[in-house]
Amino acid sequence: MRLITGAEEFSSLDGSDRLESLARAVVDDYLADGSGGETHRVCGIHLPGSTLADVGIDVSLEDGDGVGDSKFAGSFKQYDLGREGLASSRKAVLYAECVSAEFEGGPVMLRAALSNRNEPEGDPERLREANLTLLHSVTLALVEQLGCEDRAGLPEVAGLM
Repeated sequence: MRLITGAEEFSSLDGSDRLESLARAVVDDYLADGSGGETHRVCGIHLPGSTLADVGIDVSLEDGDGVGDSKFAGSFKQYDLGREGLASSRKAVLYAECVSAEFEGGPVMLRAALSNRNEPEGDPERLREANLTLLHSVTLALVEQLGCEDRAGLPEVAGLM
């Protein structure tokens, strides 16, 4: 996190049940209409003195169209992580296909996204990998909470850095 934000100290504002609540919200959203198009905020990182999140992580369910078609090749580096991992020095996106009894049947496509409000300073490759490593960690925890088979294709450790 220090590489991405420059901050030395962090503290949590949410209770320990945040992940469970998030998973329930994603499932309820899906069961309500069969698509789950709502975007859910996983966490926001605020630097001292900032009223807006400097780094935010969101998750949603998507239809999966276009995943893996390299349409972002110009602005993102692609990684073999989940169904597809994409990262830049400022953003990262991770798609993971989840098969779980929670979703009553067929697979759903999770889309997790990390965005940094400001362009961080540093080596672009290290920043890309840091963004995707952090996003992988959060997505893996959600995938495990949802009971996705085979961790939705995510390895235990991102193994990028």
